[in-house]
Amino acid sequence: ARTLEHVTLPDYLCGHLEGRSKLAQAGVSVEQSSTFVEPGSNGTMVLEIYNVSDETIRLERGKKIAKLVLLRITDDF
Repeated sequence: ARTLEHVTLPDYLCGHLEGRSKLAQAGVSVEQSSTFVEPGSNGTMVLEIYNVSDETIRLERGKKIAKLVLLRITDDF
């Protein structure tokens, strides 16, 4: 699946994309081929969604299923 949100990152930001814990507790795994979002990325994020529970779980359009943590890149050491 692709996110509804279109993400554009400047060269000084990168991101880490991860599933939400509330869904994981229900048995829905939201994974990505790569959790790292490169600086300068421009587009939608691709998610791999798996239901590992025995129950049918319906995901409605617009439901929050993942989060993007943004990190500022600096040369400070």
